[in-house]
Amino acid sequence: MINPEIDPITGMPIKPNRAGVPGRSLSDLQGISTIQDPGMQSAQQAAAYEKFNNIAQYTPPPTMKLKGDQYKIDANKDGKITGEDFKLLKK
Repeated sequence: MINPEIDPITGMPIKPNRAGVPGRSLSDLQGISTIQDPGMQSAQQAAAYEKFNNIAQYTPPPTMKLKGDQYKIDANKDGKITGEDFKLLKK
């Protein structure tokens, strides 16, 4: 038998809140019928994970374009500003 004055999760006596009603009710705990292994995934989580991996796998990385006058610094004309560009500009 469940004692309504003892919190079933913490085992401590339930103190009423300011309104005089316990913070948790036993009906709130009815949804928690079993303890699940945290390492297990639900079918919905597994499907979402699989969908995300498929999207991430086949989506090409974004391409960055040079902005403004950055093309002037790009000495080797590869579309990126790297240390190699600065070495070429230093000569």
